Amino acid sequence: MKMKLCRICWNTAGWRRPTGEAAELETGDSYVAEHGYGHEEWLFNYEWMIDGYRYGFVQPIGKFHSKYAGETTSLCLYTVTPDKDRLIVGVIREAYIPTLAETKNVFREFKWRGWIKQMEKDCEVLGVEPFNAGGLNEGGVINIRFKPEDVELFDPMLVADPGHTISRNSRYQPFNWDGTLPSISETEGIAPNSQKKRSEQSRKRAVQEGGEYDPTHVRLQNRVYDLLVDQFGVGRVFYERGHVDLSIETDKGTTLIEIKTAPTAKRCMREAIGQLLEYAHYSKTKKSCELVIMGDAPMTQKDESYLEFLRAQYDLPLHYSQYVWQDGSMKGWGEHLTTAST
Repeated sequence: MKMKLCRICWNTAGWRRPTGEAAELETGDSYVAEHGYGHEEWLFNYEWMIDGYRYGFVQPIGKFHSKYAGETTSLCLYTVTPDKDRLIVGVIREAYIPTLAETKNVFREFKWRGWIKQMEKDCEVLGVEPFNAGGLNEGGVINIRFKPEDVELFDPMLVADPGHTISRNSRYQPFNWDGTLPSISETEGIAPNSQKKRSEQSRKRAVQEGGEYDPTHVRLQNRVYDLLVDQFGVGRVFYERGHVDLSIETDKGTTLIEIKTAPTAKRCMREAIGQLLEYAHYSKTKKSCELVIMGDAPMTQKDESYLEFLRAQYDLPLHYSQYVWQDGSMKGWGEHLTTAST
């Protein structure tokens, strides 16, 4: 199987849950336009892991599932923005296409764990059509398998060449991919079609942070709280005290923890650092705090180098911790703590 370029629908929640935006942007006979959501909108929900793997759905693969089943390849994912630009979302370096029998077994596991029920609830919240567990193609809601460490999400997303095949097509088709990507150095910080003004037509936008209930955030916050209580005791761990997601008070000092569910550690850091600094120092009541960003996205080498630079350059006691849903452990800060039951 050749490497493929595959379109996924527009989503501003990191493809962790459906947002309803794509349905208002797409027209015609696309699955999203017809049903109000796409099965790929849960693609990078790392809360749902089985034996270290994430099982998800990519529509272009589904259309040719019987042809690709049993093979492993690399997928380059792209999306179409509200302004019709093509952005490269990321790459899955080792994507296995399960057979139909395998997808049926995994689907039963999804159902047993309550994940299909959660998908149904997510659709109910948006007020879109009832969740279609049968999916659009053979393979249903599952047609790829991968490990999170084999995923590279671009932040910012890369701008596709206007002359590229994907810039001339809007269909959800698998295009052959030669492995090349736009240069990050050439595109970073440059808006797509920078000579073109954005449309002033009113359109739906994602709810800003703090204005939307995120069940994954709450579940992650609760899991980490239980783990910390097991380690430090209930009298030393605080839940949303002073608007801080979690905090710890010990004889050695204070630790402030901000929970983020963005799809990359880089984005988690971007969203959390300002909040942590404000919580620690705006009121001038805390002179010294350990600051921890907690997410479930794995760190890259660049992420680690960035944190090391911030600590050295600004003398910030700043850390990142990855929560691993499957076994309730932490990587990075807190990896020494006792595993909580899940």
